[in-house]
Amino acid sequence: MEFVGKEFATEDEADHFYHEYAKFVGFGVRRNTKRYDKQGMLTGRQWVCSKQGFRPQKYLRLANRSREARPLTRTGCRAEFQISLNERKTAWVCTFFYGKHNHNLTPIGQKSADPSFFYEYTIDQEHRLGDLFWCDGGARADYAVFGDVLAFDATYRTNAYRKPFVVFLGINHHRKSIVFGFALLSDEKEHTYVWLLQTFLAAMEGKQPATVITDGDRAMRNAIIKTFPVSVHRLCCWHLGRNAQANIHNTEFVNDFRRFMFQPYNEDEFNHKWVLMVQKHRVETNEWVKKVYEERKLWAEAYLKGNFFGGMRSTQRSEGMNAYLNHYVNRKLRLRDFVKQMDRLMDRQRESEGKDDFDSTDGCPILTTHLKKYEQQAADVYTKAVFYMVREEIDKEGLLTATLIEEDMLSKTYQVKKFGNQHKEHTVILYIESRKLSCTCMHYNSVGMPCSHSFVVMKAENLPEIPNCMILSRWRKDAKLEVIPSEFVNDVAQYMSVEARVGSIHTACRGLLKFVGKSIDAYNMAIIDIHKLSLRLEGMCSIAEPSGKKGERQRAPLVKDPVVVLTKGAAKKLKVRPIEQRKCKKCGEGGHTVRTSSDILLQQNGDSMLGESLDHMQVDLIGSNFPNSQYSTTSDINDYINIWNYTDF
Repeated sequence: MEFVGKEFATEDEADHFYHEYAKFVGFGVRRNTKRYDKQGMLTGRQWVCSKQGFRPQKYLRLANRSREARPLTRTGCRAEFQISLNERKTAWVCTFFYGKHNHNLTPIGQKSADPSFFYEYTIDQEHRLGDLFWCDGGARADYAVFGDVLAFDATYRTNAYRKPFVVFLGINHHRKSIVFGFALLSDEKEHTYVWLLQTFLAAMEGKQPATVITDGDRAMRNAIIKTFPVSVHRLCCWHLGRNAQANIHNTEFVNDFRRFMFQPYNEDEFNHKWVLMVQKHRVETNEWVKKVYEERKLWAEAYLKGNFFGGMRSTQRSEGMNAYLNHYVNRKLRLRDFVKQMDRLMDRQRESEGKDDFDSTDGCPILTTHLKKYEQQAADVYTKAVFYMVREEIDKEGLLTATLIEEDMLSKTYQVKKFGNQHKEHTVILYIESRKLSCTCMHYNSVGMPCSHSFVVMKAENLPEIPNCMILSRWRKDAKLEVIPSEFVNDVAQYMSVEARVGSIHTACRGLLKFVGKSIDAYNMAIIDIHKLSLRLEGMCSIAEPSGKKGERQRAPLVKDPVVVLTKGAAKKLKVRPIEQRKCKKCGEGGHTVRTSSDILLQQNGDSMLGESLDHMQVDLIGSNFPNSQYSTTSDINDYINIWNYTDF
């Protein structure tokens, strides 16, 4: 595209042109200088890349900051676009353009059909849709990386059938919620949840999460025991706190109970302090207190510490996602529209993740701790959200002392105490060969980040950097771009299934579509390189056609629209009341006010007032004719959805 010499009718037209170009290429724009003539008339304008120049040094040396300094994002980029008024002052002309950047560009991606879309459903005796689960290839790829912790909860009032709606959630490398799949259920019985979790496992190639967080629903809990036998189940602390308030009308007890949930006591210490607490509040005989104590292994930190939850303790992420869903769904949505809205939600989530990826790689934070080598390494490796948490642990190290108490050929054992509090101590073991550190606080096991006690031992041992074995790959900036970890090389299926790998590649390649459609040169380059890559991959892999006919579509019985169900969490049926019409205070009739009364009466000429009219709307019932246990795209599902008459409901 030729820039120099290009004409624009107005300055705003040139501004819009360059911003659209920047959006397409993938960089930010900053309006820079203006030029005026002697009469004060604007004659020239300049736009530069948002990474042009550098931040002045005086802003880097501020000691007492009231808030976190913005990361350094400028790289001295020289990309520039200038326009000037022509001699006749009738148009703006581009007089200078420089299009080379010295940093990575982030073009907007584009969605295409997903070959790894998965769905499964059940039908009842009347061939109506019972339960439905679906997830796309990107979600399956995300689960392969971030599926170590799983949270899910049922919500209602999201669809026309009042079906319980379940969203499977995890936490990504930015510590943001990430969706692994969706489900609409016919009821909330144990066998239904068993079907759902078995279907979820089938979609994720049998990979069970390390930990699961749910509310206290008994049917859901029993299904988890049967389906996820190796997973550690945790009850939502928020629901427990609410139940404590509802059953024990004692604010002091509720506050103490919440502290018990999070205190990292050992088991004996927990049991002893629990007896003292219930005696203090005189609730020893309360049935709810007895019941919750019997279930203490499902909620007390004393029993759960050391299991990886990624910082999650409740299903509040599910609750937050349910609130987020309100922007996309309502109680009148039929199946077709509901699935489409979930597609929109996933697109929005991935756009947000893309922005977080950019923010984490764009620039570098201001270093503030005394251990700047460790802090710089953390800034280089971790995403921004995780880096801030690791930096807090580095900050805490300054108040700790480490004493070597035992040493042999394999390990060194340190006793770590906090300055001014010599009664509380932790033990840190450094394994000499691997450089792995193990602390009794179990912060690394639970959250996946080095603790302050480990950092003080690293400093005592004069380690030049944070050991690589202490950097959990799921928190890294390149968590989703990393090659298969070495521990999974001999059994790749344990790390990521074939379908998940396909989904991951599909998601990573979406950005190509925008470029190849806009430029012949880009298309030629892409088609040649893809062909070369295909030949290289063909040489690496022995490609064989599957013997079965797994991908062949089969005709299934016609599936009718699901019935409206009443669940234990569903809202009561609303009473429909006619809207009261505003009446005139002068004549007592409706349809006008005192101000317009005489005009309205003259226009009517004795005719009767305008009455209410009802629109008789044809209610479409949407069924689905998509075959069972096959992969498809969302559009494939929609193609198989059929319209049924209202009488078949």
